[in-house]
This record gives sequence, C-alpha cells and structure tokens, in this order.
Amino acid sequence: MVLVALSIGLGPLARFLRGVVRVLPFRRELGIYGCLLASVHAAVILIGWVQWDLMRLFGFEWHPELLTYVMLQRGFGLANAIGLAALLLAILLGATSSDFAMRRLGVSGWKFLQMGVLPLWWLTVAHVAYFLFMHFLSFHRATPPPNMLQPWFLELVAAVFALRVAAYVDRARKREISTGKRGR
Repeated sequence: MVLVALSIGLGPLARFLRGVVRVLPFRRELGIYGCLLASVHAAVILIGWVQWDLMRLFGFEWHPELLTYVMLQRGFGLANAIGLAALLLAILLGATSSDFAMRRLGVSGWKFLQMGVLPLWWLTVAHVAYFLFMHFLSFHRATPPPNMLQPWFLELVAAVFALRVAAYVDRARKREISTGKRGR
C-alpha cells in the first residue's frame, strides 16, 4: 500500500516541490514492486492460511456435522474479493508498465490504462481499512485494543488525498489564469 501511495503521490508532490521531479521516473518501479509484494501477500494467504480452499478465503468454514460450508465472517469475504480485484488490476498495470507496452498500446491508450492506478488505490484502501478497523470486531469476542497501524493508515490516505486535491486545484487555477477567465 505504501508503494502504491508513493507511486500516485509523487506526481502531485512534484507540482509543489520541484526537487521531486528527479524521482518521478521511479514511479513505474514503485508500482511494479507494489504489485510483486501484493502477489506475495496473496500467495502467503492462499498457501499458508486458506490452504487453497477458496471458500475459506471468502469467510466460509466447513461444518462437519452439516456437511456444508457455513459463513463465519460476513465482511471478510467482501474484503478479500476487493483485495483480489485490486491484485488483478495491479497485475494488469504491472504487466503493462514497460516501454514495450507503451509502444504497443500507443501513448494515449497506455496512459488511459495506467490511470487504473486510482481505482487500484481506492480498492487497496477499502481492503486494508476492513482489516485494520472492522475484521476483529465481533460480539463473540472481546474487543481488541486499536491496531497501532490505524493512525498511520489514516494519515497516509489523508496525505495522498490532500496531495491529489491540491494538485487538481493548482492545475485548475493555472488553467483559469492562462485562459483569462479570472474574476468573471
């Protein structure tokens, strides 16, 4: 998540801090490494935790007396489905993060596809938010203490959002000034 945040935050940050322009070419690598880490995360979950039982991935457990799967964790399945959607999008973006893909797709097609990083970001935010704030809340168990990553998560999401909004406002203001529509 941090790598994707850096990947989408560097562009807007470069509008305000010119020194950041030097690291803009590394956004591609940040996104690819983020995709690789997400793939490793998914593999660890699939192999180690759910042991390739996809029903468990979506919140179901085998009930030996009923001889069927029963749902134990309602939001868990949705959070994992969101995570899988984010992973598939990350793989698509990672697979097309090359000069070869840019040539094959054309610059405008490649840029359109790479803007999929924004839905990827929000899917990732939703996936992580569930596990940080909701997953361990259950009336069957004592409420655990807050996760120490919750404030960091909120600050990261707020920082990325604020950077993107500020860059948009700055761009709109400069466009307004250049077209002479200011003060009308």
